[in-house]
Amino acid sequence: MKDQFYSKNADDDVLEICLTLFKKCNLKCAFCFQDHKEHIDLEYIKSIPFNIKPRLVDILAKKKYTTICYRIWGGELFSDDIDDSMFDVYMELEDALRTINDELGLNTKVCYSSNLVFNNTERVVKLISRYPTTVLA
Repeated sequence: MKDQFYSKNADDDVLEICLTLFKKCNLKCAFCFQDHKEHIDLEYIKSIPFNIKPRLVDILAKKKYTTICYRIWGGELFSDDIDDSMFDVYMELEDALRTINDELGLNTKVCYSSNLVFNNTERVVKLISRYPTTVLA
């Protein structure tokens, strides 16, 4: 996956950026556009903050925002067959995105999107409990 994120204006002062991390999923929903490939490209995920920062600088030069909302999804980010170490990757990604926003003087909101089909809830709670502006959608 290469640069599989896009942005849209959520309202006058919030910019929403949607990040698709991978296509791995535990379901095959009829409505879903994903092809459910199993590969998770860690290098791609780790490169996301480096790809976003110059784009944000360009966007902010044209229009001022107070908040960036990152919507993050997989496939299914929280599938029970995804190794616990992926949650460290999610935390590193979120920390890097928040650092960029701090450097640019922006508030941050992170929404992890899930179909809520998972049993290992402790690691999900740990992830979304780290910051008050992180939510599960």
